[in-house]
Amino acid sequence: MQSSSEAVELPTIEMWDVTGADVAFGAPREVYAKVTRQSSGHITRQLRKEQDVFSALFYSGGKMSDHGLKAREGIDERKARACLQAIMCSFDPPHEVKEAVAALAIHQWWEPINAL
Repeated sequence: MQSSSEAVELPTIEMWDVTGADVAFGAPREVYAKVTRQSSGHITRQLRKEQDVFSALFYSGGKMSDHGLKAREGIDERKARACLQAIMCSFDPPHEVKEAVAALAIHQWWEPINAL
């Protein structure tokens, strides 16, 4: 059994071809499949900054640059933002799972603007 301070291996969240329905009603169920309620807490504790960005975007909106982030090299920023929007607006998963998946996406698809 892992203690709450141990790091867990972070799953990869894959981008997909977002539809208008995804943006309006949420990401496909399989996007959340790698994160359970139990693992969600471990993930958000490891990705506290990304979780804070999710919370700010979820409750107040804004742009990634408002949080000092830019798309990583090779990432289509429009597609990544559409996927993130779909992840954030889903009603199906528990909020803590949605929060963890969004934090993972932010972690994998964006980096600090000042990153070398």
